[in-house]
Amino acid sequence: MKAMRHEPKHDRPMLRFFSAPRPIARRLMSMLVLLVALVSWQAPARAVYQCDGETDDCQCGGSNPYPCCDNGGGNAGNCTWGAWNMACCTWGVHLPPWGNANTWAPNASNDANYTVQSTPVVDSIACANRGTYGHVAWVTSVNGTNIDVREMNCCSGCNDGYRPNTYSSDWFSQGFIVRAGCPCGSGDTQTQSCGNCGTQTRGCSDGCHWDDWSSCSGEGICAQGQQDSKNCGDCGTTARTCDNQCQWGDWSSCQGPDPGGGHEECDTGQQGVCSFGIRRCINGNLTCEQTTQSSDEMCDDLDNDCDGQTDENGICGTDASVQNDGSADRSVLSDGSSDDDAFGSDGNHGRDAATGHDGSLSAIHVRGGCACQSISSMGLNAGHDAHNHDRNAPWLFYFLGLLGLVGLVRRRRARRLF
Repeated sequence: MKAMRHEPKHDRPMLRFFSAPRPIARRLMSMLVLLVALVSWQAPARAVYQCDGETDDCQCGGSNPYPCCDNGGGNAGNCTWGAWNMACCTWGVHLPPWGNANTWAPNASNDANYTVQSTPVVDSIACANRGTYGHVAWVTSVNGTNIDVREMNCCSGCNDGYRPNTYSSDWFSQGFIVRAGCPCGSGDTQTQSCGNCGTQTRGCSDGCHWDDWSSCSGEGICAQGQQDSKNCGDCGTTARTCDNQCQWGDWSSCQGPDPGGGHEECDTGQQGVCSFGIRRCINGNLTCEQTTQSSDEMCDDLDNDCDGQTDENGICGTDASVQNDGSADRSVLSDGSSDDDAFGSDGNHGRDAATGHDGSLSAIHVRGGCACQSISSMGLNAGHDAHNHDRNAPWLFYFLGLLGLVGLVRRRRARRLF
């Protein structure tokens, strides 16, 4: 009998794997496929040297640690990636990994190499604590209270890469990050308002410090809102105001107060009641303004129609006349009727008849109370002031008659002596 020969056994792992029971082989194969999938999967946000066309190729001693977000539609960006890259290319330094945008300002304030200030300057990092993660942007220019920035965004539907934008400086509530001791960079300039609508500028000549402000240029001739006035005419003033472009506006119309508070009387130079006026300041000139206008004539001892005549055309009735026997007729009115107020029914003097010292009729008031006639022993005297005739005139005649009598007596005595 032949002795049987036994071959030595060899360690063959792959043969053992494929010769293993089928359930175990399937399990191992599933684990291998999962491992390959995990290795090949890429996160949507990752630290890269390029973000949608922008390449981190500036030499600043470090690589950009921030991810570039997939904004959808082929767009990508991230505000922290963009601000870090601008600092690397402009300042020549690589910023520390300060985390999300809303933690940049707090972290920078604790870093001796950086300063956080409240006023914006060119080539600073603007920081805002808005939304969930905040926002940072690179300041490219300062225009008064507005700033221009270069920024990226990490959000669905946002634009890709860098984009320019303009904000009010107070929108960035956390302030502006600058290098310690270097508030500006080479070639930076600032402009501010001065004087009357003028401007002045300054530059950063040594790359770290601002130069002095230039002289104010482009000024207007006046300050905004400034008032100016001057006298005009006889009594007026005119005024003007400086507008928003620091230029004078038009002069206002010439006006002034009325003399005496508007109660000073004057003569217009016209006739009758039309001469009554009040002194006024009109368009800067003193004027006598007529206060009473012409009207129909009335029986009131005034020239109402301003024609230079008073109570004309018998407006107050006809005058009384003296009869042959010396008695006065009744007053006849302009309508032809007699005035019973001047005479009684018996023809005697009525209550409106006035008598002289000798009891004779001296005046008759005609209806209307304005026209009067004086009647004496010599007849009817015309005039409106009959009551004011000198009543001492008869005594003068008596005195002259007495002197004549005395002279006659003396002449007769002289004849007897001769």
